[in-house]
Amino acid sequence: MYFKPLSFLFCLFSITLFVNATSNTSDHHPAVSKDQRYIVQLKPTTDIENFIPNLLKGIFDLIGDVIDDIGDFLEDATHLDDSKKLAKRTNPVQVFDSFDIDGSFKALSTRIEKDSLLGSMLSHFDEIVGIIPDEVIKFDLPKPQSLRRRYYMRHTPDNVYAEGKLVKNSSSAQESSTKNATNPHTLQQKNAPWNLARITQRKPDPKAPYVYPESSGEGVRIYVIDDGVNKDHKDFDGRVSWGFSAIGNDSTTQIGGGHGTHVSGIIGGQEYGVAKNVTIVSVQVLKKNGEGSVSSLLSGVQWVVKDAKKHAKKSIVNMSLGIPSIAPSADTLDQAITAAAKGGLPIIVASGNSASDACEVVPAGNPNVYTVAASDKTDTLDPRSCYGKCVAITAPGVNVESDYIGGNNATATMSGTSMAAPHVTGIAALILQDLDDPSPKSLFAALTSFATKNVIKENRPHTVNLLAFNKVDEPKKSNQTTTTTKKQPKKKSDSKKKSSSNKKSSSKD
Repeated sequence: MYFKPLSFLFCLFSITLFVNATSNTSDHHPAVSKDQRYIVQLKPTTDIENFIPNLLKGIFDLIGDVIDDIGDFLEDATHLDDSKKLAKRTNPVQVFDSFDIDGSFKALSTRIEKDSLLGSMLSHFDEIVGIIPDEVIKFDLPKPQSLRRRYYMRHTPDNVYAEGKLVKNSSSAQESSTKNATNPHTLQQKNAPWNLARITQRKPDPKAPYVYPESSGEGVRIYVIDDGVNKDHKDFDGRVSWGFSAIGNDSTTQIGGGHGTHVSGIIGGQEYGVAKNVTIVSVQVLKKNGEGSVSSLLSGVQWVVKDAKKHAKKSIVNMSLGIPSIAPSADTLDQAITAAAKGGLPIIVASGNSASDACEVVPAGNPNVYTVAASDKTDTLDPRSCYGKCVAITAPGVNVESDYIGGNNATATMSGTSMAAPHVTGIAALILQDLDDPSPKSLFAALTSFATKNVIKENRPHTVNLLAFNKVDEPKKSNQTTTTTKKQPKKKSDSKKKSSSNKKSSSKD
């Protein structure tokens, strides 16, 4: 099919006039994207493969039959390449990709060249439930340059990238660990970082060893949705892989800006980690400067959900990131997180660092995730930590040393709820395989029941007073058993969002 240039331009002019006219009668006014990129959210019942050609044809029904032989045009526009990606374009709508998160969340990544089409599309297509800008979100991640702000990286006068700073240069923390005399199935890491010692003691003792089970999370797969990971860092001992990147596939890009590496080190580093044998999978959705689009986050979550199905009931997600719930994209992201969580994925998230209500942060305010606030060495709630009824637990998050970029032994000291969440993710990895029911609900209940109560100082109103605890070396009680059993929760008058309805007793206590 061929178009005469003048005739085709006239068609486009007619399209513009018609669309502008139809938009004036629409009651829907979605936010406008500066770069014309949008996420078109669909009903979960939508058959995406059938909907896309109907969408493209319907656009021309909206603006009038101005192009002959539309069937040939649509056949070219909706062609799928070998990788099954939707990449061909029609004017004025182009479909780039589709999202289907466990059948509960469906959407399209699109380019819509005419802002005036947005309201008409919402009115015309029953399958469309929302259209939002596929905006680039700037996440406020710790970084070395921001030394003046309390929330950002702190380090000693020594060069933070200097080789040999790690482990007083040992090959691994486990080589320097010893058997625990009171429990032969556990190990002790002497001279452990304060934050590790704290989660294994009921009372603060910075000189205490870090006690952890011999298995130390072996067989558990942790997905770190972040800005990348320095996977070749010696502290990881080859247990980190690059699973997915929405940013780029070259090695320099996938290492990221250091935030994801620091988080991963707390989860599973041999020197700085809680669960020293876990497998960590980097899911890169942010650039090293902390920027990421809505479609990047959706594609990352979708990839995790699909990959985790290959490792049933052995997977946990850590998300040390968040955006205000008033952001245009917040509700869409929140629904995607809900779909992933309800599909059986335990998701542990940072509460946020804005000293505000965590319920006003996504995903921290999502009732299906486990939200973590931050405390310091004195068990005082970090004044910048988000708080409130959406917080499930608190963990060390101030002046925490962990792995970093810039070398295979590089470390950094950083502060924030980004550092608190991976402590809880690590503890979750230690106990996941011991649970008879490894569902998110059961795992979260165990984390809550293990926690040390009423030790957080300067806690905020409506915030649980619970400090993360791994319960590895605690003496057995007479009513403990070797299995996890469900018990009816006791009635309480508090306003905690996440109460513990399951209690777990471990044979490794």
